[in-house]
Amino acid sequence: MEVFKDKNGSALRNNSLPSPSSTYTFEPATITTVLFSFVIATGFPGNLLIVIAIIKRQQLRAPCYSLILSIAIADLGMALIAAPQRIIENYIGWPFGKFLCNFLASIQELFVSVSVVTHTVIALERYRVIVEPFKNRMRLKEAKWIVFLIWIACYITAALPQALMLELLYHRRADILYCTPVFPSVPVRRVYEIYLVLVFIALPLFIQTWCYIKIFVVARNELHFSKPRNGVERKDFLERSRKKIRLVKVVVFLVAVFQICSIPRGVLMLVREFKRDEVPGRNLFFWYSDIISLFAYYIKHMINPVILWSTSSEFRFCCY
Repeated sequence: MEVFKDKNGSALRNNSLPSPSSTYTFEPATITTVLFSFVIATGFPGNLLIVIAIIKRQQLRAPCYSLILSIAIADLGMALIAAPQRIIENYIGWPFGKFLCNFLASIQELFVSVSVVTHTVIALERYRVIVEPFKNRMRLKEAKWIVFLIWIACYITAALPQALMLELLYHRRADILYCTPVFPSVPVRRVYEIYLVLVFIALPLFIQTWCYIKIFVVARNELHFSKPRNGVERKDFLERSRKKIRLVKVVVFLVAVFQICSIPRGVLMLVREFKRDEVPGRNLFFWYSDIISLFAYYIKHMINPVILWSTSSEFRFCCY
């Protein structure tokens, strides 16, 4: 067991479990430096270009693009704040003091949750537009309010709980400080981990999958059962069918990306929590699984701009 001390020098058992964006302190610095440098180098320019494009181009100031802008800003925060923290911790621990430990280290949970929740809202809006087309569509003002509420709710439900538990702990062997959550008891820690997995991985995955299955069914039924009456209707029908077929392919890809990037991280979080005694702290197989799942969890914030921007034409009719 690694030995930590509190700020007064008293020995302290680290009964905390790293958050979804945390790794072990013994990890080889070279591997994580390369992986997270790749996250920074790709996530920063991609998300920055989306932010600039949406802000500057008048035609992109529409409801769904407000949601995409929110995701891009959150993912930009992951590239500029969360990933560099991972690299710095490899070499010098936490050098920024107690206040930034509570604020900065927890803010990455805000970025992660905002991205996930906003993707889920986009799925619900696409469902409403395609499956229930006669209902009123989201307006720009409504979209802005939704974005604002998402950020506030995610801070309260994701970042704030962790901020209240973060402490600066002294690692005797490495002679450096780490910013890590310290829980009052094992049951509290387990409840917190289950809460993160259920609310920010399992529930969004269920909602997104359900919405996109409904979209798939509607697109398939329209393609097979609609019968245009004349040439003009047939031309319009074929165009809409083409778009919906492409839409189905895109949403299947979106759900697959979410599953590949998120599920392994959630599973490992629970394994590490409930099988702690069976997973030695220096088990290399588990460590490699942990770092790969963590990288995948980060990498979805790199590929978000590629997916959203490249598929925006398929969803453009959802924006107006």
